[in-house]
Formats: sequence, C-alpha cells, structure tokens
Amino acid sequence: MTRKGKRPRQEADEPGERGDSRPSTAAEGLARLQGSPAAQEPHAPDLRRLRAAVIGTGFVGPHHVDGIRRAGYADVVALGGTDAARTQARAHELGVPRATTDIEELLRDPDIDVVHICTPNVSHLPLAAAALEAGRHVVVEKPLALTAADADL
Repeated sequence: MTRKGKRPRQEADEPGERGDSRPSTAAEGLARLQGSPAAQEPHAPDLRRLRAAVIGTGFVGPHHVDGIRRAGYADVVALGGTDAARTQARAHELGVPRATTDIEELLRDPDIDVVHICTPNVSHLPLAAAALEAGRHVVVEKPLALTAADADL
C-alpha cells in the first residue's frame, strides 16, 4: 500500500540495510571512509573524532550531549553555561570532563572543533557569530535569530 501522494517506501533486505549502497549508520559510513583508498593517501582528510562543546545547561543542552554521543563520531569535551555551580553540576551529571562559564575562552580553545548552541533564543545569533569568527563549526538550535533581518549576516 502506498502513502497518499508518495512513492512506496523501499523495504530493506536485512535489518539495518537500506536496500542500496549507502551506509546504514554513521559508524558504518566512517568505517567505509577509513577503509577507502583515499584515506590511505598522504593527503587524506583528517578522520579523527570531532571534539564538541555544548553551550547551554538547560533543557536542550543535555539532549545535544546525548545526540553527539549517539552519533558515534564525536566526543563532548566541554559544557558551557552562565552559572558556575549549575554548569559544573550538569557537566558532572552528564560525564563531560570540562565545565566553564568563560564562553569566549571556550570558543578560542583550539581543541574544540564544533560548538552546539543550546541557549535562550536571544543569544543564538551572537554566540553563533562569535563561534564562527573563532573558526569553529556551529550547530544552532532554532531559531538562529529573532527576526529575518537579524539573520542576514
């Protein structure tokens, strides 16, 4: 049976298979990359694990910590927040090795590859801009900005 107006879903031949040549999981995709001839060349891309920082200790931040870990290709190495005691307690609770309230220092840290911004909406744009200026990859909870005009960087 087809869904109204949609093509039928492709059934997998075996559990975990998509029925095509794409990897079923991020870990399988990474394993394929690492075993590819391109990964053996002298100028192959750096396939090390990413090091992530999550800024935000409220409701959404811990979900990002969990998501990063489940994806399997990154480690959460720092948690940033505005309240030192809360940030330290949440980092301990989540098993994150570093807790800080100095967000500028966190963004300058060369050991951080990607920053997840999980803060109140009003701070998304300034934090994202600062992280990008610091040369970090950025994942931002929606919305990026409070107005469309603000988002026009």
